[in-house]
Amino acid sequence: MAYRWFTWTSGWLIWILLLVGCGGSGSGGSSGSGSSGATGPSDGNSQGGGSTNPVIGGVGRIAFIREVQSGGPFHLFVVNPDGRNEVSLIDQADLANYTGPTWSPNGTQVAFASNVLEKGNYDIWVINIDGSNRRRVSTSPSGDFAPAWSPDGQTLVYQSWRNNDTAWDIYSIQVDGTEEKDLTNFPGNDQLPTWSPDGTKIAFQSGTNRGTDIYVMNADGSNRTRLTEGTGAQFSAPAWSPDGTQIAFESTRHQPVPLPGQEPIAVFEIYVMDADGKNIRRLTTTASLVEAFRNPSWSPDGKQIVFEAQRREPQLGIGLYGLMVIGADGTNRFEIPNLGLFGGRFPRWSPVP
Repeated sequence: MAYRWFTWTSGWLIWILLLVGCGGSGSGGSSGSGSSGATGPSDGNSQGGGSTNPVIGGVGRIAFIREVQSGGPFHLFVVNPDGRNEVSLIDQADLANYTGPTWSPNGTQVAFASNVLEKGNYDIWVINIDGSNRRRVSTSPSGDFAPAWSPDGQTLVYQSWRNNDTAWDIYSIQVDGTEEKDLTNFPGNDQLPTWSPDGTKIAFQSGTNRGTDIYVMNADGSNRTRLTEGTGAQFSAPAWSPDGTQIAFESTRHQPVPLPGQEPIAVFEIYVMDADGKNIRRLTTTASLVEAFRNPSWSPDGKQIVFEAQRREPQLGIGLYGLMVIGADGTNRFEIPNLGLFGGRFPRWSPVP
């Protein structure tokens, strides 16, 4: 049974990773003046959601994607956690889509997926944080998405669809574009890989349209182990804490199992569990069925988690997107301000303060 995700962009491929959590001031490179439109609930939450508080910021910087104009391409941006000093890494006139950013371990580069060379075909690229020295890493004729950088800075992992038998698989490649390897040659969709801080393991989501779970494997693809037991729920978008002891993720596990024939709306919340899959804790509670919280990423000090906040506007037939931050203990939630009309999606916190 397929969940109907909150996807109000045009085009399935763009959503897949714009992903898999896949917007912007009109200037493309400066901060907007409005809110992102994805304000979360203002009341407390007995399950750990906390209260929405004034902006308190945090350390480091946050990379994200958004549209440069309504119906236009998605570009890469970087902003402080308090909404200040927003910078665009891509020229506004560029018509290519950029998605799935991930930071290098030293915070000087960002890897991403883009169709900059061919419309509809996405490859993995790397760019300096000042927007210079953009270079292509993967050259597959199929789509490559959602890169994640190894802690030693030498390797990228990402998802790619090379054949219909195994669907999405996790691949690794050296940053110089050599030694590409298929790590998960299994049926089903293996997506959104992320490295453990010590570089020995990779977490990822895997499943079918009947549910998705979070798995870990060794960095070479061996010892594939499932951490969650979804039984039809969605457990997805894993993110390791900086000390490697916890994994944040998005999930629908709080929702009742749908009745036969029902097409449920997947209302995602942010959760945290121990790195072995135990001690699952829910951090957020949305205000209603028109909200979803997705794509978590930890701050470099491990004290906060940024995530994408989606809000459906049925009367307008659109979705609004913003970025929110919450304490790792579920307190002090706030929305990052000044992201403009198109807000932000797929946030990734820099690994250095």
